[in-house]
Parts: sequence; C-alpha cells; structure tokens
Amino acid sequence: MFRSPGAERLQGFGESLAERSEGILDFRRNFLEVEPVDDPISLQFLELLNEHLVTDIADGSPQVAITSRLVGKVEQDQRFPLATDNSQRSVQPTDKARCCHFACSSQYLLKGAYFNKEKQASILYFEAVIIFQEIEMGRLEGKIAVITGGNSGIGLATAKRFVAEGAEIFITGRRQEELDRAVETIGSGVTAVQGDVSSLDDLDRLFATVRAKSGRIDILFANAGLGKLAPLGTIDEALFDLTFDVNVKGTLFTVQKALPLMQAGGSIILTGSTTGSTGTPAFSIYSATKAAIRNFARSWALDLRGTGIRVNVLSPGATETPGLKGLANAGEEDALLERFASQIPLGRIGHPEETAALALFLASDDSSFMTGSEVFADGGAAQV
Repeated sequence: MFRSPGAERLQGFGESLAERSEGILDFRRNFLEVEPVDDPISLQFLELLNEHLVTDIADGSPQVAITSRLVGKVEQDQRFPLATDNSQRSVQPTDKARCCHFACSSQYLLKGAYFNKEKQASILYFEAVIIFQEIEMGRLEGKIAVITGGNSGIGLATAKRFVAEGAEIFITGRRQEELDRAVETIGSGVTAVQGDVSSLDDLDRLFATVRAKSGRIDILFANAGLGKLAPLGTIDEALFDLTFDVNVKGTLFTVQKALPLMQAGGSIILTGSTTGSTGTPAFSIYSATKAAIRNFARSWALDLRGTGIRVNVLSPGATETPGLKGLANAGEEDALLERFASQIPLGRIGHPEETAALALFLASDDSSFMTGSEVFADGGAAQV
C-alpha cells in the first residue's frame, strides 16, 4: 500500500547536537498524519516506521503512539514503547474521520523528513501524504480531579469539561441512579463514588478510593450543595441543620480530608453563590452558608501559605440546573427562570457549561497566581 520514503532534503542542514541546541530539531509535540483506507493500513504504516525510523542520538528506543477514529482508542505496537514520564503522553483520538495519528518522540526522525528553521516539514513520498503538525495537549492533561456533586448541573458540566481537557476524575453524588447516568454521559476517565458529603464515613470512603486508584489529588472541586426557599418565620430546625450540614460542614470536611492527597500546584475550588454577597428574599439560610464558603477561602488561603496549594471560590448566579428548577412549585419552573432572568443585566440565566469554563480556569495553571479570590459567573447580577 505504501512505497518506501524517497524524500530529499529540501533544506540542507546537518543533524549535529549544536543544531539541536538551536531548536532546529525540537519537535516533540509533532505528529504524523495519514489517511488510511482501513485499520490494517495503520499497522502496515507502523511496520514501515520500523524499517525507516532513525535516531540522531546514540541510544534509546523509538517511541511511537498510534490512535484512530476507526479504532476509537490508543493502540500501541510493542516494538515502540511509550515513555512513562511527561516527555510524551498518549495521543487523543482525532475528530477527523478516517484518519490516524502517529506521535514520534523528539529524539527521532523518519528518513526523508527534515525541518528547516521555520519548522516546515518536507513531504515524505508515500502514496499517502504525510505532514507534521502540533499536538494541542489538554489544559488538565494527566491531572487527577475530585468533584463533589458531580452527578448533575454545574458539577456534571464541569466533570465533562475536565475529562475533555485530559483529567482523570472522581465524582460523588447522593443518588446512585443519577451517578450511573452521569458516568454514561461523561464516558471514559471517570470513577463514581456514591455518598453524602455531610457524612464523614462517606468522605473517608471517597478519598480511600482516590488514594487506592490514583494516589493523589491535583484538583478538588467542592461543589455539592443544596438549598430551599423559606422566608423568615417559616424556617425550622431541620432545614437549618440540613443546609448547613451539606453546604458548610460538607465543604469543610471534604477539603480537610482531601488535603493529605494534595501537593504544591494543587487547586481547591469552592462553589459559592451570588447570594453569599447579596440579599435574597426567602433564601437566608442558603445565603448564609455561601457567605461562610467565601470566608473559608479567605481564611484557608492563609492556612495554606507555603504549601503551594491554591483555594478560590467560584460563585455562579442563576444557572439552569435541576437545583434551581427545584426551587419552584410543580409547573412553575419556567416562570421562576424568567423572573431570575429579568434581574440579570445580560437578560438571561446562565448555562452550566459557562460556569464549567470558569472552573477549568481555576483548576488550570492559568490561575496559578490566584488564591483566596472569588470569581463570578453571574451575568452581572451581583456586580451592579
């Protein structure tokens, strides 16, 4: 199917270490792309690589990974072991149909493939055209994340976004049926642990699972929470205890029990709310718990001084989630959403994916100089 490569050097230069130090041969994140007829063609191409892969460094083993939309997962030829460190990661399946990606380590060149100083590759003369491109790694590639309340709403949207950005995640929720649906929606890269964050035994079980499977936590999103409308004069002890147990006690012990698994560079995200900084009728108990969350972040940022672990609050405004709709009486959900939208400068309520995008920012190194802060995704509701 393929002819042996017979490309000539379009830009003449040697392969000396001096040139490598100038970056001419530094293309670790490049990959080869071909369009095969079917998967056996991919394997034939690997055999071709085996014949024509050469090194410009004295020793070491070629490192090549292959993935295809046709196979749907990374396949590895045993003759080309993948590196175990961060110098090379698995290639993610491409969105292009009928396409295979081959990732080559920076220490190796295919015969006939050479870069000029602008890193433009000459064409290898196969029957299929081969080009060099850059692999765009996910912003959370290789990270381990725990998301409480990850079975619906903002937690579920964030779980999906984190996995799409390369993270391995653990999600919790009180209802197993919802967790099962969430896992099916998210796909690979997720472990679900049923539990209630207000139960210390359930939290111990969660973090024992994380320790056994992954050994560490890079990102903790303490997102689980609940609330119920109750104007002053109708608040009872049961509502007070439930709301503070989940929102305040649950957040406190989620973070405290996760800390032994975290290290420098870790990010803790606490779900706050616009209600923590504004007055909201019939919602004083929930609002008080979110005000507590805001102060947790301020105080914990000081407690964590010197650890390299950041803690910030993500405060959404009215967002279209099951929790928000659950505040309305049956059949009045749309009217409630319209009422919230009328109070927001942008004229609409938020989507969970919009808050998830902000959670990604706080989880990633993009927010590496932030701690003790509060970031809003509220359409301006608490800002004007």
